[in-house]
Amino acid sequence: MRTAVGMILLAIMGSLLIAGRARAEDDAAAKAYDQRLKNARNSSALQNAYDNAKTDQEKSAAKKALSDAKAKDQGKKDMAEFKQKTLDNLANIKELFAKAEDNWKNKLFGDAAPLYNSVSMATVPGAEQMVETSRGRMVELEDLAKNHLKSADDNDLKRDYSKEVEELAVVNRDFTLTKSHEVAVRRLVNLKSRPEVAGVVELAQAEGYEADGKLMEAVKLYESIGNNPRYENSVPALKAKRRLEELGKNDETRTKIKTEVDAKADRECPALISSAKNFVSNNLPKQAIEKLQMVIDKYPDSKYADEAKKQLSELK
Repeated sequence: MRTAVGMILLAIMGSLLIAGRARAEDDAAAKAYDQRLKNARNSSALQNAYDNAKTDQEKSAAKKALSDAKAKDQGKKDMAEFKQKTLDNLANIKELFAKAEDNWKNKLFGDAAPLYNSVSMATVPGAEQMVETSRGRMVELEDLAKNHLKSADDNDLKRDYSKEVEELAVVNRDFTLTKSHEVAVRRLVNLKSRPEVAGVVELAQAEGYEADGKLMEAVKLYESIGNNPRYENSVPALKAKRRLEELGKNDETRTKIKTEVDAKADRECPALISSAKNFVSNNLPKQAIEKLQMVIDKYPDSKYADEAKKQLSELK
């Protein structure tokens, strides 16, 4: 009896010993595999370790290591992209700020304002000083605009409407991003409703077009002022006519105006002529004639006017 029990105990102990040894071997293998994963230097090596995994435990460990490695690589990539975007953004802000400062020095406030406004909203690290300066410039622009409004007020009291309109026109042209701009626009509209001042307002507008390089629009407005019976023998009418004569004598100006007119004709006339053809096709001759006449009236010296005249004669 004792012998049988002893044999059973010996068998159990042997089994436990074998199992313990197997577990130890498995643990050693698992540790060795974990070490292999740690030694893997990139995702490719981890993928290879995953492909060669022999047990579920090894596959699970390799899968986690591979996922962690990819997340780490993506994190590095994202950080690198973020840094590059930040540097590019900062470079762009510096460029805008430099242009704004150059315009400021040359008193081109209308060109400087939108640049300062953009820089003032920047949040990129490294732009703090430029942002602060730009916000300060915007305040200075408001103060400058208010000074022009005050000068306009003084001239209104003196009934010097020409200078009043000139001051308001400056605000309207160069200080569009200020609160004073809205005030200047309202006052110009009110002044234009007064017969004795309306011509002065329109003349200032025409001069503004000319200053902005919109010669065709300036010439049309000068002509309108000069031919308006309402302004007959007024100072604005005389100035407008004189300016038209000066522009007409200048070859360079005539060339610029012709170039501007031709460019506008190229933009507008093809669509008008196509519309006319479409109306003809749909048996709507009246509407077609209106479109063709518009081409002839607006661009009498253009090649499109000749085509419009030909189509018009055929219709009639």
